[in-house]
Amino acid sequence: MIELQVERMASAMGADIMSRGEGGFPDRASIDSRDIHGGELFFGLTGAADDGGRFTSTALESGAWGVVVGPAWREGFPEVQAGWVFAVEDPLDSLQMLARAWRRELGSKVIGITGSVGKTTVKDITRSLLPGEVHASEENFNTEIGLPLTILSAPAGTDTLVLEMAMRGPGQIAELAAIAEPDIGVITVVGPVHVELLGSIEAVAAAKAELVSGLAPGGALIVPAKAGHLEPHLEGHSGLVRFGPGGDVEAQAVDLRDQGSRVTVSTGAGNEVFEFPFSE
Repeated sequence: MIELQVERMASAMGADIMSRGEGGFPDRASIDSRDIHGGELFFGLTGAADDGGRFTSTALESGAWGVVVGPAWREGFPEVQAGWVFAVEDPLDSLQMLARAWRRELGSKVIGITGSVGKTTVKDITRSLLPGEVHASEENFNTEIGLPLTILSAPAGTDTLVLEMAMRGPGQIAELAAIAEPDIGVITVVGPVHVELLGSIEAVAAAKAELVSGLAPGGALIVPAKAGHLEPHLEGHSGLVRFGPGGDVEAQAVDLRDQGSRVTVSTGAGNEVFEFPFSE
């Protein structure tokens, strides 16, 4: 549930309230009118093939708590129609701004994970290790749309957000970091993935390194011990933690068992043992 007062929600989204619904809070954000079951805040995003604004009335009729529409759909919502109607310049921008506002309201620790490979595995391991209430990206919710939806689905009382961040071009990690404002950044590895889009592995490294400048002040950055093309972007970072052979943290032994795995990890303070059960 997105527990922000309506006026504050509208301010966060840069929205005008065109029609007022009932009180309370929306349960979550949605961009698919077919996924409305009651209580959602529907964002009518404009895509390459269609304009989600066409489905805002359908969303309200299906029980949406409210809808967010672009300039082309500001009018046409009679007051008698149940649900809140917020008019904005760009529904995607407003989705992202609302996610940032909710992230700040939650006050959770935020971990942002990117890399050419291994993002999902590291995200899942991190989620299983952390204590308290942990909310993490599901499936492929790691883009400029999926990441804010993930944040907006986090319940009040969340201690940690673990967010996967995808990259398909320059500026995209910076965009995601501006929404999530991560306290801890993890770059799993930089490899020749998306070289065809960026032109070189050096450009891939620079795009991944946008996470470095996107960290909250004093944030920690976790990178491979041998960072390769990422190395020039790490100079002067005070919160650097390196993993792998020769790093600050290294897996010394992995013992596979019937129920899962047992991993011995060496740190500067000695060895620690972690157990990971296999998923059923």
